[in-house]
Amino acid sequence: MAACSSSDNGASAATTAPASGTLAEATTSTTVDDGRPRVVLGGDSVMGNLAQGVIAGLGDQVHAEYLAQARISGDAAATQAWSSMVDDEDPDLIVIHVGSWEVLSADFRPSEPDWYTAYPNEVLDPFAERLTSGGARVLVIGTGAARDDQQTLNLLSLNRQLVALADRNPSVDFLNAGTYVNGPTGGFTESLPGPGGQPVRIRRTDDLGLHLCPAGVVRLGAPVITWIDEQLDGDIAPVPGWDQASWTRPPELDKPEQCPPA
Repeated sequence: MAACSSSDNGASAATTAPASGTLAEATTSTTVDDGRPRVVLGGDSVMGNLAQGVIAGLGDQVHAEYLAQARISGDAAATQAWSSMVDDEDPDLIVIHVGSWEVLSADFRPSEPDWYTAYPNEVLDPFAERLTSGGARVLVIGTGAARDDQQTLNLLSLNRQLVALADRNPSVDFLNAGTYVNGPTGGFTESLPGPGGQPVRIRRTDDLGLHLCPAGVVRLGAPVITWIDEQLDGDIAPVPGWDQASWTRPPELDKPEQCPPA
């Protein structure tokens, strides 16, 4: 089963991005309270794609940071990374995308009947309780369809668990990425109509198909920015031109060869 890129190896790093949306080198972060809301965008390399655009759209209205962490379960280092983020960053809002590595976790066993109660009780509920222990609100993003049908089925099992988590926990919301980056029938697609009606590439050409090209980041990033704005009482306005800023092209755009014209 394919998983996200080799950078999603279970290691984590708090990575602060400038207002331009460029992800900086991984650093050990020391929180300085400058009065701005603190937002952490955490997860796998799909979130790494998404974070560039979202951070560009938020600009300097918030302190936004990307936490590279591919799993939420099955790994002591993962548990420690998420927990340390809560203590070190004291975020107001946390946005999470995990998928292809999470479904490879030893704790992800949808073929076993007891998993449907064990995974919420032993993984998701304690995870959400820890993330919200300092008062943060959480948005979990359900993964879109993958190229491989079996991978998509596994991700759907995860998405259903995340929907149920949001139903149980009033501090957690759910956003379905598929609404924005799947095809018209809900399955995998590499392209969708752009603003002028012409097809634009939203997915990268890699084997997994979950990673996003700039047009896909814009499609999914816009509702994420809207959610952040809603949690902050309407005080956030997207930075004008964020959807065409420098993060959308080389050298800031990683692996541009994976985003040819549609």
